[in-house]
Amino acid sequence: DGERGHALFALGDVLDRRDACAEAFDCYTAANALKPGHFDGARWASEVAAIEAAWTPPAMAQLPAGLPSRRPVFIVGLPRSGSTLVEQILAAHEAVHGAGELTALEKIARTLGTPPTPAALAAAGPERVAAAYLEAAGGPPDAARVTDKMPANFRHLGLIRALFPRARIVHCRRDLRDVALSCLRQDFSGLGLAWSRSLEDVGAYFAGYRRLMAHWEGVLEDGLLSVAYEDLVAAPEATARRLIEGLELPWDPGCLRHFESGRVALTASHAQVREPIHRRSVGGFRRYEEQLAPLGRWLDAPDGGGA
Repeated sequence: DGERGHALFALGDVLDRRDACAEAFDCYTAANALKPGHFDGARWASEVAAIEAAWTPPAMAQLPAGLPSRRPVFIVGLPRSGSTLVEQILAAHEAVHGAGELTALEKIARTLGTPPTPAALAAAGPERVAAAYLEAAGGPPDAARVTDKMPANFRHLGLIRALFPRARIVHCRRDLRDVALSCLRQDFSGLGLAWSRSLEDVGAYFAGYRRLMAHWEGVLEDGLLSVAYEDLVAAPEATARRLIEGLELPWDPGCLRHFESGRVALTASHAQVREPIHRRSVGGFRRYEEQLAPLGRWLDAPDGGGA
């Protein structure tokens, strides 16, 4: 099944380049069906509701202070939303170390419950937990900022704010139709992203993501920097400057030459981020509008998706 899946993904890419989009999508669908894992949409919706119920402004206001460090920078969002490109740009700054997709925060969250709660964090001690994260994240001692590019940390923004009240969170956004298509075309078998196996599961996961991000935007007063992939590729310098300013760092022209850094990106975007920024990936979903039409069930809902 694994080898057949790889072959189907490859065949889909060949058909895509020949503009045989319907046949290509059939290949991606068949390849995804062979991937291991199962996504429980109802369980995901329950987790989202539990996070919303736990991390409210009153509950967070009662928490003891964490650490005032500005060193950690959390880059969150959905896979294929531009998070790797954002980290490459930031890591090209002389004062920033790009640590990649760290598992440290997820491990801490699991020790505090599923989902973690403010009460559990208060019992564990925010300062102690924050110090443990900083030690696990590592990075050069002289780095003023260290980026953690684990996209799924969007589930833990309340925890992040409680641990590091002065840390910056960068939320990478992209048209969800482009994100959906890109995820369905990727073999995420080794990453355990079971929600990427079907259009229905992708839609259900996206609906939970949007609901949570709307919740965090209402809970977090500041420190949340939102970056749209479309803005980044249309106006790279202006967007990069806004990012660097948001991290309270002086401008470094090297951020616009991130593709020359030689830094290795260990994600599905490893090839794209080693070349200058381009617009080829913007609006690619339009070639697959018919195949992606069922996604509207989630994206058009009042509490569902959209760009």
